[in-house]
Amino acid sequence: MQTNDFFDALRLRLSKSNKPKFSIIVDFICDALENKQLRKGDTIPSINLVCENCDMARETVRKAYNVLREKGLVSSMRGKSFNIASEKVRNVNNVFIFLDRLSNAYKEQLIQGINDTVKNKATLTFVAHHLYRHEFETILENAIGKYERYIIMPVQDNVCLKRLSDFPQKKLMLLDLFADFPNKKCSQLLQNFDENLYKGLTYLDEKIAQYKGWSFNICFNPDKRHPKEMPAAFLKYCKDRKIEAFVHNKFTPEKLKKNTLWFMLDDEDFVNLIMEARTRKYELLKDYAFLTYNDTLIKRVVLNGITTLSIDFYAMGVAVGKQILNWDPHLNKTFDTNLIKGSTF
Repeated sequence: MQTNDFFDALRLRLSKSNKPKFSIIVDFICDALENKQLRKGDTIPSINLVCENCDMARETVRKAYNVLREKGLVSSMRGKSFNIASEKVRNVNNVFIFLDRLSNAYKEQLIQGINDTVKNKATLTFVAHHLYRHEFETILENAIGKYERYIIMPVQDNVCLKRLSDFPQKKLMLLDLFADFPNKKCSQLLQNFDENLYKGLTYLDEKIAQYKGWSFNICFNPDKRHPKEMPAAFLKYCKDRKIEAFVHNKFTPEKLKKNTLWFMLDDEDFVNLIMEARTRKYELLKDYAFLTYNDTLIKRVVLNGITTLSIDFYAMGVAVGKQILNWDPHLNKTFDTNLIKGSTF
């Protein structure tokens, strides 16, 4: 790439992005290497020349060149120009994995699947935003330009989602939750919370037939920020089968009646349900029945196994690990919701 072409292309890139300027330079060089516009041994402009031609602070350009040097892409000698040291952009060297939580049981399965697959073949940085908007924005701001790959479980907030437009789309993957934002062209590994949830509920059809005349109740607390598509999918399932259905923000003792079915999204609700049923001496499967959402190991053993709708979080983690090791910028995969049979429905 000729020097004039280098500056023309870099100035154009700078004018079209509001990302930190140092990260724009890093991405520009990496993209030029991937597109074969720069080759090993090529000379790139000095820090001073970039400052003069692109109206940038010296510290900004130095930071970008330091990042490129750390990646093994650029080398320099004191008093001499900068040269391309390698054409092999380290695609999996440093990966930012941004989840809603790290500590709950099913996220631990997801993380285990990632770690078991990647092993020591990449540096993984796990961070949680806990579904807080400010935390999400602040952490993203600090992460952009510092990693080769970004795997992000988004917050369902339009202002936050716009921030994802600033990331290089070929290096970004959305995880678990669908999100739309301007100029979106990234890969994604998702759950489908309407079609797949509906399909998962159909696995209950044979059991549902045994509870003719019973009402079906879902506990959906908007404050817990469950995917907003879930109540609609649940109500459609019940309507198609002529089942009386109710949506509750949370479970409270007075809501428990005989001949009721329950779909509990939060563990706290199903625990309270069991405690209230025991207080009333209700018999499971005779007076009430329930299923939960998202599989955990403890649900496999409590009450001889709790009936649960869930994706396989470990398998999702394995899929994330495979993506890290062999990145496909066009990946678009949806995981099925499965019925894990138990003794509670």
